[in-house]
Amino acid sequence: MQNQQNPFIFSSLFNNRSLIFLLFFPASLGILWQIFNNPLSHQLLAFTLFLMCLEQARMAFIDLENIIIVKEKCEDNRLDDFFVVTMVTIIIELLGFYLAFFSLYWGAIVILISLIFFNLFAKIQLQPSAEIMIQSSGISQKLTILCADGLGLILIILGMFNVMPLLMSSLLLGIIILYGLIKYI
Repeated sequence: MQNQQNPFIFSSLFNNRSLIFLLFFPASLGILWQIFNNPLSHQLLAFTLFLMCLEQARMAFIDLENIIIVKEKCEDNRLDDFFVVTMVTIIIELLGFYLAFFSLYWGAIVILISLIFFNLFAKIQLQPSAEIMIQSSGISQKLTILCADGLGLILIILGMFNVMPLLMSSLLLGIIILYGLIKYI
């Protein structure tokens, strides 16, 4: 029993809005700084990454909080794997957001790779308020999200190679805004 709960020592540490804020906030400021003295394509990409940073900070907190809540209510070995995938994703995302301060394109590539990683390897979805708190979630259920992440990665790579960078940044911003509208409205 002790061995199963070891990974969750860290989840209680990260289940703190202040700590998540402290990890993501400097990165978001660095990304916002990219809006100044850059061409419009970089400004749009920086704004897009800023919105992504806010959303991923929110999701990091929610995922870690859900892991703790569900772990207290039931025993399931899949939670350990989900915790590891979540932590690796958060670490890679943070690296990407901080890298974006120096290179928007490389930072965006790392961030999108972290999202693809999460959607490929997180095999469950947590719903602490539902009767069935742990729901299987395979690749087939995440195909739309994986396609959107893949499309985003293609747009970033094209923009990075100077293939209509303004259009690529605009399309990526459009995808992020559409995602937000679908998710929150």
